[in-house]
Parts: sequence; structure tokens; C-alpha cells
Amino acid sequence: MSAAAREALGKTPSQLPALREAGVVDAGGAGLVLLLDALYDEITGQEAAPVDLHVDASVATGPEMEVMYLISLPDAAAAGQLRQRLEGLGNSLIVAGEGDGTTHMVHIHSTDPGAAIEAALDFGRPEGIRIEVLEQPPVMPGAEDPYAGRTVIAVVPEGPLTNLVASTGAIPVSPTPRAVGKRDADREFDDDVITKVLTAMRAVPGRAEVMLLPNGLAGADELVQIEMAAAAGKHTLGIVPTSSIAAGLAALAVHDPARPLAVDAYAMSEAASGIRTATVDAGSQELPEQLRQRLDQTVTEMLGGGGELITLLLGNAAAASVVEPLRARLAASHAHVDVVAYDAAGIGDEIQIGIE
Repeated sequence: MSAAAREALGKTPSQLPALREAGVVDAGGAGLVLLLDALYDEITGQEAAPVDLHVDASVATGPEMEVMYLISLPDAAAAGQLRQRLEGLGNSLIVAGEGDGTTHMVHIHSTDPGAAIEAALDFGRPEGIRIEVLEQPPVMPGAEDPYAGRTVIAVVPEGPLTNLVASTGAIPVSPTPRAVGKRDADREFDDDVITKVLTAMRAVPGRAEVMLLPNGLAGADELVQIEMAAAAGKHTLGIVPTSSIAAGLAALAVHDPARPLAVDAYAMSEAASGIRTATVDAGSQELPEQLRQRLDQTVTEMLGGGGELITLLLGNAAAASVVEPLRARLAASHAHVDVVAYDAAGIGDEIQIGIE
């Protein structure tokens, strides 16, 4: 227990900038360590080593910077050792695996970015290094907080959908990797959906709330890492469980930043859960008439469960050609049903259908 307390005491300068700048550890923590040492001495008869109340003061005087890079580590033990090495160099520290068992993302806010990078050299070669200055004008007491507000980040494939999402005021983030053969270390780092979301989040003012719509394009492990980074960056993050792009669009349609965060998240989640989805995929030899028949059949079956609005995400020009025939047929058989269609090149399917 005494050893663990000493270890925790040594980390306090990295947890409070005032301690780091003064070159001391937390006084209350030091008192607790002294108490535990006295108890250890009384029980064992062995005198504990004296408590060092001073640490090397930070000599960096420049602005705090956000440092991010990727590094391959052989195991969890190495990741833990790197984390310990970095703990005294800044705050908002994250060392998180990318899911392949070796690649780890490192994120830290530090006034000494060089030291944060050099610390990794004993463990491997950092790649995709990114350094950005973190500077925000102070808010005067009693003044209106210029950073208050709420921003929506939506994960959608690169292409027309990014423009559609941006037109709603949300920030689109693409999970789509660059073409094979055009990737270097920096581009590989950019290709990661976690980093892309963090980059978008970093552009959001510090005290703003962030709503994330994964739209079925970010996995659970990735969302965990995004949540960790949001907490490190002191963002209030709400993740709306949108399992498809159509569900994400439905959530965006009811988003209201004037509502409290929890109420807004509930309304968006309810809208997303009310969407029933399906896909119509075609082979390379599929003819427009065959595609139209398959779309009609799928929509008819889905309307058996009710619905008033059909959203069609069109993956290519052939898909666009079947929209008007569907509208004409539904006008005769389901006059109360509206059909909206969006160019969605890049979704990977011929047509994605959402009915609500």
C-alpha cells in the first residue's frame, strides 16, 4: 500500500499544472504517504525511505500543444510502460490500441511536444506525428461563454453525403480509407476514423457539447476510444445509437441545440430507432428494370409494417433512374407515403432504404 501511495504521489505533478510548474508534489498526498510510512515502520520495525517532496520543475514556457502519433507496441506491458513514461510530460494522456493488437494511438497535451515524442523512441518508431497548438481566449467572469453550444459530428462516406450533412450544420467525417498505394505514415494516421473524429472534435470550441452519429460506420471499440479522448479534451460527448446512414439523417432532422443535451439525445435516439432499413444490391449485370422490380418488392414488404416517409440513398446513376417510377406507383397505392432520395455515391450499396 505504501509503495502504491508513493507511486500515486509521484504522478500528482502531471495531474495539476500548478504543481508541475512549482516543481512539487501534492502536499496532502505527501502527508498521507508519511502517515502510511509511519504505520509501516510501526508494524514491521523497518524505516521507510524519506518522502521526496520535490520534482523537476517544468522548464517549458510555450503554449500547450496537442501531440498525437501511432506506434507499434508488442504487448500491453509495453503500452503501460510508455504510459508511465509520458505521465509526467503533460495531461489528457491516452495510449489506446487500434484493435490489431500492436498499433497504438498516443494522445497527450504537453508544453514539451519534443519530449513526448522522444519518450516513444525507446519503444519503437512513432509514425503519423501531429502537433497542434491548443490556445483558446479566456472567458471573463460574468461574460457570456462564446464557446457554449452544441456540435453534431456525423460519420458518412466521402462524397455527396458529406455535402448533405454539412448543409445541416453538422460536421461530416469520412471513414473511407485512401486508395491502396497512396498511403504513407501520415495518411495512414488520417485514415483512422478515430483520428478523424478527434480532429473534428478538436475544431469544436472547448466548452461546446458534441453529439456523435456513428451511423453504423464506427465500431464499439472505436467509440470507446473516442469517448476517452472526448473526456481528456473536456468535451461533453453524447453518442446517438444510429446504426445506419438513414437513421443518422432521421436523427439530424430532429436535432435541436436549444434543448438540454439529454433531451436532445433522447429525441435523436428515438427518431433513429424508428427507422426500418434495408438494402437493394445489384450485380454488375443488373438491368434498371430488374433493379426497379427489386426495389418495388422490398418497399412493398416494408410498408406492410407501416410508414409515411421513405428515404432512398442512391449509390449510383442506375439507382437514380428507378426513383420516379417508384413515386408514381406509390402515388396510386400509398398516397400518404412520401419519397425522398439523395445522391449517396460511395455507400457501397446500390440503394439503401429507410422507412419511418
